[in-house]
Amino acid sequence: VGYQMEYPASGLQLDLDETIQYPSTYPNSTKEDLVQFATPVMVYSVETTVEGSINDCVWGSSFIQTTIGGVTAYKSTEDLEACVVHGGNLYAIIARDGTAPSNNLNDSIYLHLLSTFKFTK
Repeated sequence: VGYQMEYPASGLQLDLDETIQYPSTYPNSTKEDLVQFATPVMVYSVETTVEGSINDCVWGSSFIQTTIGGVTAYKSTEDLEACVVHGGNLYAIIARDGTAPSNNLNDSIYLHLLSTFKFTK
């Protein structure tokens, strides 16, 4: 899929038929892929779209410029959402505790995903 990341082996519920999907199974979606896994209270995902921009990633949060995967990215200061444009795709790395990104900025799994995320091509 053009990127890789590590995720902690403990604390996640991995059902390959339901929680790790590629390509996305969302009906009528512009998303090219969705890689997703869960704990009992959080869902972590990397979503991409070929038609997105950084502005599409903002959910009303404040974003700061940072580096993720060796390229310029934008990370929310209010919730668990980060965005990067690479190779013509918008990548959104998100952790949700419901229908919106969580505001638990100290979530260790999310922080691990961001620190190990990198592009492979």
